[in-house]
Amino acid sequence: MTKLASLCRHPVSVVTAGTTIRAAAVLMREHHVGAVVVVEGTVARPRPVGIVTDRDIVVAIVALDLDADIFLIDDMFDRRIVVARDDLQIREALDVMKTNGVRRLPLVNKAGVLTGIVTLDDLLGELAADLARVSAVLAQEMPSSPAVLRDASKGSGARVPKRKAQSLPGAARPAALKGSVA
Repeated sequence: MTKLASLCRHPVSVVTAGTTIRAAAVLMREHHVGAVVVVEGTVARPRPVGIVTDRDIVVAIVALDLDADIFLIDDMFDRRIVVARDDLQIREALDVMKTNGVRRLPLVNKAGVLTGIVTLDDLLGELAADLARVSAVLAQEMPSSPAVLRDASKGSGARVPKRKAQSLPGAARPAALKGSVA
């Protein structure tokens, strides 16, 4: 199974609580990201304490026509941050995102130090790649013509379908077949 550490983005765009909103927005634009992680601690051992998204800036600053040069990250970010360990698997990360209603997960190591970030789009991309690999396996298993099975008692090479279609209990039937017995 794929661990989050192999999917996460490095380096993470980070700011401190004292960064201006404009500086955070410029950083997002320069790095083509939709969020910055608010950190405390040293440069070598940053610990995530919050996250600010481009949407947060639009709703809290731009829409209210406030001055992004005056307001600081500390004025708008919520200190309740959802993080995940970088050794989690995709399914576990999706559960964390669903439970907490978030689309981005800063990743931390066992010591709580920021190691990367994954987004819902990152996880969906990996799941799509997994499904494509499954589809390729199935395509290789599909015979190009029906299987020929020999009837042991007759020695014939009669064509017999590989699978017989079955009606599932409770399956919807076309209107023309309703009431008829399958």
